[in-house]
Amino acid sequence: MDIALVENDYVLPTAIYKHDWIHILYMVICIIFFMIQVCQRISVDLYYSSNFKTDFYIPSLNRHPTELTPTLSSISYIWYLVFIWQAAWIIYSIIGIFRRTSSGTYFYQHPCAMNKWCYFYTVFGLILFTPQLAAAARNKYGIGISIFRYVGTLCELIIILVVVHVSLWENLKSYLRNRFFVDVWLTRLLYHNGLALWASVLFYESCLSIIIGLIHSDLVSPPTASIIGCFLLLFGFITLSILENVAFYNSLAFTLSPWLTFLWLLGGIVFRSHDESSSSIFAIWIFSYSIQMIMIKSSVLSYNYNYQLNHLFILCFEYELMILFPVMNEVLHKNYRVIFWKVSKIS
Repeated sequence: MDIALVENDYVLPTAIYKHDWIHILYMVICIIFFMIQVCQRISVDLYYSSNFKTDFYIPSLNRHPTELTPTLSSISYIWYLVFIWQAAWIIYSIIGIFRRTSSGTYFYQHPCAMNKWCYFYTVFGLILFTPQLAAAARNKYGIGISIFRYVGTLCELIIILVVVHVSLWENLKSYLRNRFFVDVWLTRLLYHNGLALWASVLFYESCLSIIIGLIHSDLVSPPTASIIGCFLLLFGFITLSILENVAFYNSLAFTLSPWLTFLWLLGGIVFRSHDESSSSIFAIWIFSYSIQMIMIKSSVLSYNYNYQLNHLFILCFEYELMILFPVMNEVLHKNYRVIFWKVSKIS
């Protein structure tokens, strides 16, 4: 069991409060492209909801109906949820510009898990994906370039997720030393789940783009292309299950947004109205698998964290006493290093 050993002695500032303007520039560029994508998404929805009922106005991803093609409402709502979550962690990041720490840095510089390199890769991901929305707004869909944009942006997001998780793990003692307890949970809620939600939607649409590419190229029949896409999606589900339940359980225990995303998109396919094409057995099976995975994840999370959460406020209170009464702390612990926070089950 890993235990966090944190010194109670005051640490002198190692740096003078000074802003990192390159870091702030990356944040500003992210905000600009975020606003562009929101406007483009709204224009796409307005375009597809027009009163014209010709084939020209059929959405790009719906021109070749597949077993995984979601309803227009479900894909639009999930993208707006992505934008709302993005707006939340962007606002949280902006607030970090004005927060100071005891180590002589601003919060957005250290220990914030969304560091400068995360924004660097986010900028590239937004620049890569923005033309895709622009093409969708004009109802144009290039098979090869669309797959490249989806998969490329997904890879960028995976890199960002890895960096954010590693940064939180490396800076956890700094979070606790500065009493940023709420920020640890905000990092998990906004950054971990927000970026995972975005990556999940892109992964789903990447599988859908590959299916459309196979159909459009006439390499395989539409049913065969749909089966290939379903197996790609299932492979992603199995990989995610292994990562979050076996390999990196402590890091991914609180990341629930991917499964909720897949349930929403697949549920729209399974429970679509009877006047549309019927759902395949593959979509129903993958939907059932998603329900089982989120039930297993919730059960394991509840079992492993129930008693730790019950003692959370006691641990916080003990830490406050150590900060407020250092003399009593020295008498009680006889100059030992204080073990005051168990992170093996919480982080």
